[in-house]
Amino acid sequence: MSNRHADTFNKHILTYQLQNPDKYLLLDSDMFLVDYFDINKYSKYDCAIVLQSRYDVGYLWPGLCYFDMTKMKHFELIDWSLLDGFDSGGMTKEWLKKQMENTPIPNTNDIRWIDKEYHTNDIYFIKHLWSGSWDINEFPKKLESNTKLMEFLKNDIRNVNNKFFCEIYDNVFLHYRAGGNWRKEGLELHKLLSQKLKNTLL
Repeated sequence: MSNRHADTFNKHILTYQLQNPDKYLLLDSDMFLVDYFDINKYSKYDCAIVLQSRYDVGYLWPGLCYFDMTKMKHFELIDWSLLDGFDSGGMTKEWLKKQMENTPIPNTNDIRWIDKEYHTNDIYFIKHLWSGSWDINEFPKKLESNTKLMEFLKNDIRNVNNKFFCEIYDNVFLHYRAGGNWRKEGLELHKLLSQKLKNTLL
């Protein structure tokens, strides 16, 4: 993700949130609900975040996050700027470090693979199946009846070695991924896939 993306979050979204304390669910523009979602799952917490980790440093992914600005602590430390070797949100490491100063930050693999809750009193850690790392064997059981979604994922021509390119977050959000064409795959490909996705969702 680019500096422009981080600037948008810092200068516009974050500024608005600070001026208008409320509950916010932020979603990437190519994120879609594929099952029923109850916001109360997140609203019991100050925030719900997708943990990213590089070089053993934890930070927040801006594509999906819930913030209750009326309860969140240390919000003055939130900074969506890039950090060398990181993408948008790299600088949120400072907020996360402060927020978790008395609790070890969990490992992203543990959140995904180990049947245990890593949430704190304040933070709900969102489980996600990241691009290129999962296949039909890890398809969420609660979505197994959604055969259209399963077929869309299996037939995505962006898959490599039968690993799905799309991502699933918390078993309810589908991330189409690369909808902004940053991979330079061309308009025709995304028109084709977007139509298939529309048919899948509707």
